Amino acid sequence: MFDPSGQDVSFGLSYEHTQLGDTAVLDLRGEIDLATGDDLATQLDRALAGQPKLLVVDLTAVDFLGSAGLSALIVAKGKADGQETRIRMVCNRTTRRTIELTGLAEQFDLVDDRATALRG
Repeated sequence: MFDPSGQDVSFGLSYEHTQLGDTAVLDLRGEIDLATGDDLATQLDRALAGQPKLLVVDLTAVDFLGSAGLSALIVAKGKADGQETRIRMVCNRTTRRTIELTGLAEQFDLVDDRATALRG
């Protein structure tokens, strides 16, 4: 579905893709749960399709990150590794805590702000 604000929206999750040279940025807003996990996977695939050197996934506006979202991120990490794309995730306190509590922090490059994420 398309929101008049210019962002794509799906069941409480909105997303926006931006390309900055050889860096793809996926901005996410809302909740990532069972209802939106497949859509997240689709958007991650879309972002990786251009084989960027870096994919920045901005989770700062995500209110909830459930197991379906974590699964989509893990699958995307495997695909990214296969094509030599680095994934860097910009986290808020909630999303960082979820990733850390599940033991997945070591799998991802987590940063606190977009400026840091965009620095090669």
